[in-house]
Amino acid sequence: MPELEQAALLAVGVDAKESLAPEVLIAATGKRAIELMRLMQFDLLVVGPNIADMQLWQFVQRVRMTRPWQRWALATDQLTPQDEVTARSLGVIGIFKEKTDWPELLHVAE
Repeated sequence: MPELEQAALLAVGVDAKESLAPEVLIAATGKRAIELMRLMQFDLLVVGPNIADMQLWQFVQRVRMTRPWQRWALATDQLTPQDEVTARSLGVIGIFKEKTDWPELLHVAE
């Protein structure tokens, strides 16, 4: 099996036009994020509520099924108590404000 390239962070569904750090890749859709995860390894997956082609929890469940070891964080400003319970039951390592700066998330990825 060939070795996969490694990047620090993959973000999907977040409100960011472009990354502020070279170690961060931003996927426009959930499908694209899944494709990238097949090609590369990521220290941290950052998931926001604005995934263009699928529901947030549908995407996270799909990732957890295919890559149960993948660390992930939720970035949202619209967190309900039920969302927090769901995220924690799916193994979230942290919940951040959507406008969190990338250096803070990179620190979490380490």
